[in-house]
Parts: sequence; structure tokens; C-alpha cells
Amino acid sequence: KGDFRAALADFDQALLLDPKSAETWRQRGGLHAQQNRPAEALADLSRALELSPQLALAWTERGAIRTRQGDRAGALADFDKAVELAPQLAEAWARRGDCQASQGNLNRAVAGFDRALQLAPGVAETWLRRGLVHAARGAIALATADIERAIMIDPKLASAWAERGVLHGRSGDYELALADLNRALKLRPGDAFFLSNRAVVQCARAAWDAAVTDATTALRHDPRSMPALRSRARASLEQGRLASAQADLEAALALHPQDPVALANRARLHRLTGRLTEALADAEQAVQADANSPEAYLERAHVRADLGENERAVRDCTTALLLQREPVALTLRARWQLRLRNFSAAIADCEEALSLPGASRSGARFTLAWMLATCADESLLDSQRALHLAREAVHDDGSEDLAAFDALAAASAATGDFPAAVDAAERVLEATPPRDEVSTSARRERLEHYRREEVWREL
Repeated sequence: KGDFRAALADFDQALLLDPKSAETWRQRGGLHAQQNRPAEALADLSRALELSPQLALAWTERGAIRTRQGDRAGALADFDKAVELAPQLAEAWARRGDCQASQGNLNRAVAGFDRALQLAPGVAETWLRRGLVHAARGAIALATADIERAIMIDPKLASAWAERGVLHGRSGDYELALADLNRALKLRPGDAFFLSNRAVVQCARAAWDAAVTDATTALRHDPRSMPALRSRARASLEQGRLASAQADLEAALALHPQDPVALANRARLHRLTGRLTEALADAEQAVQADANSPEAYLERAHVRADLGENERAVRDCTTALLLQREPVALTLRARWQLRLRNFSAAIADCEEALSLPGASRSGARFTLAWMLATCADESLLDSQRALHLAREAVHDDGSEDLAAFDALAAASAATGDFPAAVDAAERVLEATPPRDEVSTSARRERLEHYRREEVWREL
């Protein structure tokens, strides 16, 4: 068992005795394929087909080799021949589906998998592969159902757990995603794909240290992993390790110069270092690279807001939300609506962000708390709810964002608790970087209001 050299020697001897045995050529070709020797495998399988053109399994196996070599047209021709000769051969239909999916023919791919599953419904891998095609089509419910069927058939199929985790992550169910990816890694420890996708989920959970750990481990196994490079760069940006973020982003863009997520993150790096012209250029390039990337539109919105173009920022945010409805984009749009004095729209965005499942609501909480405590439209004020939301953001969520403490100070003042307002405002002012002169001036002004026992109202 596992003695490939001995097996190869046996096949060689058999072919010396009977060089016209198509089945022996096919089996030796399969052995070469197992040893990752595609040229030898292709030669043996082709010889088998010269001797016996009716050998459907040889057409299927040669098609699989051609698929791995990137010869999709040749592979599809082989699979077509296989299903013509043996329409009951489930593996041929499934591999044909894989090939059509790689060519972007997703509906035809699904039809191929449908036929394969009619013939062999107990093959977990086929359910998983059809699920992945459904996911690529955007049919998430069908994808989830297929992958769950794969798990039911084979609970030890690690890739099925991982792919279901990826789907949960796409839907914003990050805790479920994390649980599935943990299960996949228990079954197959150290898998770079699993680790890199868990790093993506950890970023979505704002678990920056865990994201860096997973991404770094993934990159040791696969230095070209784009999800790992992007996730570690994102975490480094959040942690203020800008040099590390830049190194990972440059590595990612060297591999894929038009990657929209890497471009958007480099735009953010430029923005954080005050280089708004470079930031806008990268954000524009990210949008051009992928007009369906919500990250690209969100980062361009950030840059435009920093340039004072709040209406354009709101438009970009709206486009991002049409592509993916998620709390961060809603909260950002609320903040920029607030600058435009669109108070009701801003509050509605925060309320929706708070209603969405599976994501941190801290940003939406303290943004809404700020508006309910300080809004210039007094009909929208609700100081008690503002205080409740601000306390949840600071105490329950553990937010360290200075804006959360700003909101807590404003809400405390609005309810008449000026000592608490002063305490929170002093904490914010002490933590504000001295170089941030605009924020320092605004926060000092608010602190003086609270010391005079005056509430703060946005003008």
C-alpha cells in the first residue's frame, strides 16, 4: 500500500508482456497522475485511447489531467466523449461540470452535476462541488443546502465544513463561520486555504490579533495566498502597524496588480498617512478593477468624505450597500448623512445597521447615540436611549473608539449627568493625538460646555 515504485514496476512488467493492453496503460496513467506526473499520465492515457477508443474512463481521466494543465477545451472534449460512450458514468458528468464551471458556464455546470447526482447520490464531493457552483451563481440558499448534504454524507469532509464557513461569512454570520472553519482545521490542521479564510472571518469580527496569527500561518504554507495577505494587511492597518500593512499590500499587488481589495486597502493606507491624492487614485483604480466590489466603493467614499465631498461619499456608500447590505457601510453613510444634516436618513441607517444579525453593532450604537443626544432637530432627540446605546458601545461591546466615549459624554450631558460627561470628555481629550488639531479643538470645546453644565448640540 502506497509503494508507488513497486506498483510502477509491476505495470512496466505487465506492459512488456502485453503492450496492447489498454486497461494496463490506463491504470499506469492513473498511477502517474497520483504521483503528480502529468506528462507521463497524459502519454499513458493517450496510448490507452489509441488502443481502445471506447474506454470511457480513460477519456474521463485524461480530461482531468488536461483540466489541471489548463487545457480546458481539450478537457471538455474528453469529457464530452466520455459521457457519449458511457452516459451512466457519474464521474465523467461531475468532472465535465467542473470543467464547464472553470470556463464560466455555470448553468451547464449545474446540469452536469445534476446528472452526476442522479447517478450517484451518495458522493459527498459531488454535492460540495455543485454547491460551490451555486455559490458562484449567487444562489446562496441552494449552495448551503448542497454543502450541508455533503457534510451529512461525509462529516469528515473538511473542505465542506470550510466552504460552509465561507458562506456563513459572506452572509455576515461570523460566529457560525468561525465554528465551521475551526471544525475544518480540526479535520485538516494547517491547511492554508482554511487558515486564510478564518483570517478573513477574524477581520470581520475585529479580532485583529487572531487574524494576524491565522494569516501568518497560512502564508508559511502558501506565500502567494491573497486572502491571507489582504487579511494581515487589514489587521495591521487597524492595529496601526502601517509598515507591515504596506509590505503585505505591495506583495499582494505584485501578485495581482488589479486586485480591488488590495488597492482599496492601499488607498486606506494613503488616507491614514494624509496622502489623499494617492488614496483617491488607488480607490478609483479599485472601482475600475471591479465595479462590483463593495470595499472599493467604501474606501472611495472615505477618501471623498476626507476631501469634504460628503454628497459623493454618500453616493459611493449607497452603491456599496446595493452590492452588500452590511452594518459598517450603513453606519458610515449615517455619519456622512449627518454632515449633510440629513438627520432622519442618518438615524434610519443606524437603526437598520442595528437590526442586522451577526456583526458588531458598536459603531452603529455610538453613532446613533451621538445623534440622539446632539441632533439639531429637537424632535429627534432621545437622551435616555442615547445614554443606553452609548453605554452598550463602551461597556458591553468594549469599544475603544474615541467616538464611543464622545457619544457617552454627550449622552451623559443630555440626561443631566454632567460629572460623567466631564469624565468621559476628559478621557477622550487625553487620548486624542496632539497632531490631530481639528479633533483636539472640537473636543476641548465640548469639554468646556460640559464643565459649564451645558448640553452639546450640533449646529
